[in-house]
Amino acid sequence: MSAISSGNAVLSNPVLRAFLRRLGTSLAILLVIAFLTLFGLIVGERGKAGLPAQPLDATVEALRRTLDYLVNHPIHYYLHRQDLPAPGLVLTLPFLVSSWPRPAPRKPTA
Repeated sequence: MSAISSGNAVLSNPVLRAFLRRLGTSLAILLVIAFLTLFGLIVGERGKAGLPAQPLDATVEALRRTLDYLVNHPIHYYLHRQDLPAPGLVLTLPFLVSSWPRPAPRKPTA
């Protein structure tokens, strides 16, 4: 069995194909969100400075900044006036959210 035919056999699994399709869709959505956020910030910065928006230039700049964000991710994040390593912060956030106090359930009113 060659590598190509084994790859086709793996992709013929409908569960794996569905998972990969959802994963790809999720990554594409995250990229679009990052791009639109940076585009909005660039246009907003230009508006605040009293400059014309220039949407084509802003689009190119947003694409460049998005690529830069993906490739040159910071090693440390500055949070609460502390230097924290990025992996430690990212792995801590789900536990912080899960430990937030939940509101007490409401009692039905008569």
